[in-house]
Amino acid sequence: MLVSPFFFYRNASSVCTPATKSSFTVLEISESREQEEQQQEEEEEEQELDAPFCVLQDKDLLRKSQNSGLYVLDLIERGALEPDPSLYNRLLNKCALLGKLREGRIVHAHFLRSQFSHYLVIQNMVVNMYGKCGSVDDAREVFDDMPTRDMVTWTALITGYSQNGRPHDALILFPQMLRLGLQPNQFTFSSLLKAAGAVPSDMDGAALN
Repeated sequence: MLVSPFFFYRNASSVCTPATKSSFTVLEISESREQEEQQQEEEEEEQELDAPFCVLQDKDLLRKSQNSGLYVLDLIERGALEPDPSLYNRLLNKCALLGKLREGRIVHAHFLRSQFSHYLVIQNMVVNMYGKCGSVDDAREVFDDMPTRDMVTWTALITGYSQNGRPHDALILFPQMLRLGLQPNQFTFSSLLKAAGAVPSDMDGAALN
């Protein structure tokens, strides 16, 4: 029995065409669901951060906002989040750990406009943050502008100089610190010894004894 080639062409079309349409339909549904899930996750994150007494997680601390700032600080400006010293401390510490200089400057500027700008503990964190982010000139500027400095302040700047290849500057601060009656701790000595080791002079090392 002879079968016309048109038979195979017609039947192949009738079988394949619905299958092709079905494949596109499944793909479109899958993409639509993914977009909906992503949008839902974003809305949930915003609801969590907008909550009156939300608990900020570490991943939210340096989250960027639409205006190139930090979302957490935007929440404070909008009155959706109550500022407190511990929040600035967490933000600055996070910037220091990750070496985020740009974000650190944003937090510093916001802190200066806050009611806590006179808090010595946070000012010390600013000096430390700039040192850890490699901007010791900014650290020195903050240091010079501080009306009050304690042993932690001096140690933060000494450490910043020592860790950023400026051992002479670190060693010069040491006698100035002693003249103020401030006693160095183990962190101060650790940074000073590192600085002394980077200077080819026995006099600098001997000054620590």
